[in-house]
Amino acid sequence: MNFSLFLCLSKMDKIDMNIQENVATFITKLPKVILLCVIIYLISLNFKTTNEAPKNQEVKAEVSNVVPLDAVKKYFPTCTSVEKVNEVHYAVKAGGEEIGKLLVTTPIADDLIGYAGNVPLFLAVSEEDVILGLTLLDNSESPGFLRRLEKKNLFSAWDGKTLEEAEQLNVEAVSGATMSSDAIRGSVKRALEFYLERDGGGFDMDWMKLLQHALGGIVVLLALASMFWGSRMKRWRYVLQVSSVLILGFWSGYFVSLELLFH
Repeated sequence: MNFSLFLCLSKMDKIDMNIQENVATFITKLPKVILLCVIIYLISLNFKTTNEAPKNQEVKAEVSNVVPLDAVKKYFPTCTSVEKVNEVHYAVKAGGEEIGKLLVTTPIADDLIGYAGNVPLFLAVSEEDVILGLTLLDNSESPGFLRRLEKKNLFSAWDGKTLEEAEQLNVEAVSGATMSSDAIRGSVKRALEFYLERDGGGFDMDWMKLLQHALGGIVVLLALASMFWGSRMKRWRYVLQVSSVLILGFWSGYFVSLELLFH
């Protein structure tokens, strides 16, 4: 009986010693764990769309403060209100139902200057993401230049195109009103790029970015494993070192620059 008790006590002592050793090992490696958690957090940030506007922060805007109501009703006769979704995207509604959208180029394209100033405008877009038309907002451009652009069908160049098609469309500048047409073309392109990047217009998987995140996650998991099972992970040591430098360092850019450290 005493011998059995002795064995039990010995086993408990060994268990206690193992627990203490594990705790001590964990405390010793805790700074490395924290560092790896920071790296994981940085990687996870790339999964977020930083330009995404939270729905609960949508700002309702008076139509008269952005575009003339008559101009909106030219494309959406039943329009009763417009809600601002982000700097470019305005939802056109009839009652509480969305019937289309506007892509407004001010203020994101105000730095694009025509002959006498910036040329703010909006694109009216249907529920099917087809452009219905382009309308200029208040501007300081020469009426003669604008009439020339209208005769050359610049304003209707994007009509009937989907947003993706319009973004890829190469509209030529109009001779004799080059500065005005360049400002309009640039404003439209910037608004389309902004909207398609931010609101998507559909699910477009970036496979290279996904591969980057996946490989980065594998490297981080290998690093965690090597910290706790060092003897078992020896054969992966060089793979881990090389992949850390290539994937986390050069490709993802998560390593701290030595130049930054010295400066």
